[in-house]
Amino acid sequence: MAKKRAYQIQYSRGKDKKIRWYRDLIKVTRKGLDDLDKAWFTLNRREVDGTAFITWEAQVTHYRRLVEGVIDQAQRRVIKGEQVPAAEKIFSLFEEHTDIIIKGSRDI
Repeated sequence: MAKKRAYQIQYSRGKDKKIRWYRDLIKVTRKGLDDLDKAWFTLNRREVDGTAFITWEAQVTHYRRLVEGVIDQAQRRVIKGEQVPAAEKIFSLFEEHTDIIIKGSRDI
């Protein structure tokens, strides 16, 4: 579903359509975060313990922060029309060292 939305955003024409698709994609992403919260609550309530849970919890915390940053970035940039400074942008969830490179007068 999210992959389909990403393609719709990429190939859509017009600001209104993009905003609509971004809102939809943000909604789906927030639902995923809610599901993670429910999973954490269930595991925590069942007193699941051990290295596997601690590792999972650390990963969820790490990626949740990044996903929330991407949601904020999308809302600011697309929905509110703000220019988000490059220093505040998240370019990749999995390759945190990723940055924008501009070579000469070519596009980014």
